[in-house]
Amino acid sequence: MNLLKVRSVVLCALISCAGTALLAQSAGSQYQSRHSGPVPFHLPTANSISEQAAALISPQATTAVTSAVNAASFQDTHSPGGLSILYGSDLALPLPTTIVTSVKANGVDAPILQSSPTQMTIQIPRELSPGTIDLTIRRLGQTVATKSLNLAQFSPGFYTVNGTGQGRAIAEDAAGVPITDSHPAVPGTMVSLFATGLGPTTPPVPTGQIPPTPLPTTITPIVGIGNLPATGVLIQLTNTSLGVYKVSFLVPAATGPGEQSVFLASGAVSNVVTIPVQGSLGPMPPTADSITPSSGSGSTQTFTAVFSDPNGVHDLAWGQILIAVAENGGGQPFCFIHYDRSGNGLWLYGDQGFFLGPVTPGTVSASLKNNACAVNTSGATFDPAGTSLHLSVPVSFKTGFAGSKYTYLRAYDHSEQDTGWVQRGAFTVTDPPTPALSVTPASGSGAVQTFTGTYPDAPGFTGINLGWAQMLFAVATDGGGQPFCLVHYDRAGNGLWLYGDSGFFLGPVTPGSVSSSLQNSACSIDTAGSSAANVNGALEWKLSVAFKSAILGARKIYLRTLSPIGLDTGFLQSGSWTIDGTPGAQSLTPGSGTAHTQAFTANFYDLDGGAQISWARIMLGAASNGGGQPYCLVHYTRATNAMYLFGSDGSVLGPVTPGSIAAPIVNSACMLIPSGSAVSVSGNTLTVTASLSFLSAIPASVQSYLRAVDVNTLDSGWQLRGSFNPVP
Repeated sequence: MNLLKVRSVVLCALISCAGTALLAQSAGSQYQSRHSGPVPFHLPTANSISEQAAALISPQATTAVTSAVNAASFQDTHSPGGLSILYGSDLALPLPTTIVTSVKANGVDAPILQSSPTQMTIQIPRELSPGTIDLTIRRLGQTVATKSLNLAQFSPGFYTVNGTGQGRAIAEDAAGVPITDSHPAVPGTMVSLFATGLGPTTPPVPTGQIPPTPLPTTITPIVGIGNLPATGVLIQLTNTSLGVYKVSFLVPAATGPGEQSVFLASGAVSNVVTIPVQGSLGPMPPTADSITPSSGSGSTQTFTAVFSDPNGVHDLAWGQILIAVAENGGGQPFCFIHYDRSGNGLWLYGDQGFFLGPVTPGTVSASLKNNACAVNTSGATFDPAGTSLHLSVPVSFKTGFAGSKYTYLRAYDHSEQDTGWVQRGAFTVTDPPTPALSVTPASGSGAVQTFTGTYPDAPGFTGINLGWAQMLFAVATDGGGQPFCLVHYDRAGNGLWLYGDSGFFLGPVTPGSVSSSLQNSACSIDTAGSSAANVNGALEWKLSVAFKSAILGARKIYLRTLSPIGLDTGFLQSGSWTIDGTPGAQSLTPGSGTAHTQAFTANFYDLDGGAQISWARIMLGAASNGGGQPYCLVHYTRATNAMYLFGSDGSVLGPVTPGSIAAPIVNSACMLIPSGSAVSVSGNTLTVTASLSFLSAIPASVQSYLRAVDVNTLDSGWQLRGSFNPVP
């Protein structure tokens, strides 16, 4: 059996792979391969030497061997005839080149099987004896690097599938078929693994040559599998790959099923590897053993199913959990979960008649949901051990699926043996509880307000940007025949929408961006002052709304959400609000930042028009009352178009005209710069811009507050609109 058929990719560097094996040749040393014949080599010409020699022999050359390992086990074990990998820098020149790199071990040529600037695979010359040897890397007759190695008589190392010397071994059965999960080793039959470092053969083979036929080694080492000694051990140097041995043995009949460890001892112990082994009785059918809990009730539950296979858990192809009134669904909705063991993927049978998935257990996802249930994949686990697989799946049930159900299990193995559906329990499904939606403030009055809606996610599905949330200001959930303000937030698209007067939603607009497109006859949305974020297992949605005269009066605040797993709460009253003519502080830009000089732009809103605002204020301080520390308070009187600067010591400086070239006015906390300030009125909005420079008395971190009073003395009160870090 040609080893290339077993794992050609893993072992390509160890054999004469066309285009990849770079062989260093020197006088009297020819690497022989019965597949490709002698590998030709070319001595560099005088011209090529003159072009490249300077780089090779200059004092700046960086060739070095930093470490050496066994080419199969990747341990620091080496022996005559064994294969070793050298790691370092500038070990070989990049192609194309005619400069030959050679390796000698105690002066004896060491064949190079593969080389690159950082890695080189060599055969330790068979002529050497155990002890310390000196490796030298040479170019153009000069030594460019050295490395000392300790040689043992034997350095057994098994090759592994992943090429690290750990885990599953490269192995085949007596017919040369690779040993895999779907084709495990069978107790009582021969298997073969591949190794290096197993010493001399009978008759001996010269260094760098592959024998025309497999040759036995001079000793027969001990091979162990699981906790048992193997019999019928035969070690042969292969006639397909340089320095590679085939280790054949009989798997003991009493070997247990599953992944079994294998090691070899021949004066030294090899790396420990594994192979999958079938049950000693041959292919036996799997079983669907149990489900926990086997009874109970609730709207959520973690079900743990146990599936077994006498041939080892590797023989299980898949397991299934069905929650239904009957194994065929009984004509009613059902929750049908499939776990593919080989692919480690969870699937859910969807409403359209197709499986949804796969999703790896432990991965956050809301994609496995139908009209009966949703699978919390982030909390799902699988535990394969010996002949059993424990599969734990948290399930959330949907509204409308309530009632008495049975729990069924089913398993299928690689031998195409199927348990069919087996009832293992019963469960009473209840409708999920309504989440506790809330809004802040839940009551109050005014024409402008930022509302914060909190929409908790279902456990196990937090922070997933799917579904949507809504906020409705109306006399009833259907509008009650009166104007209403309905705002929609799409979590997946991160977009705000407003139900328009024409019966269609307007949008989307990204929260935090400036836009005037979301307005109807009842309200307008300050998109720049709105935001949405996942906070502590819930969607926290801040919505800045300015109401219009068409919606004056008492209104209820309704919240509604469609969760990431498709649960719809419907509209739930969460508060009430009286919309009146009280002016409001709509927004402040910037809402945050750090600067020495900053122009702050505040928008104040009045249902009767921005010109009806009598005065407005912008304050930056530790609290709305100053908090006992210096603060910066700018006051604007609209009737006289005058700005003032109030001090924490009770002083009032000003007036100055916004936009004028008047001298700045200064207190201990800040300086108001008239030339950089401005005021304008547009529709219902009064916009005030105050240009400020901060002084040393102001705290390092302050809150930003706005306040407005209209001509009817209706007062918005101080409203928090941001925070700032002044730099004196």
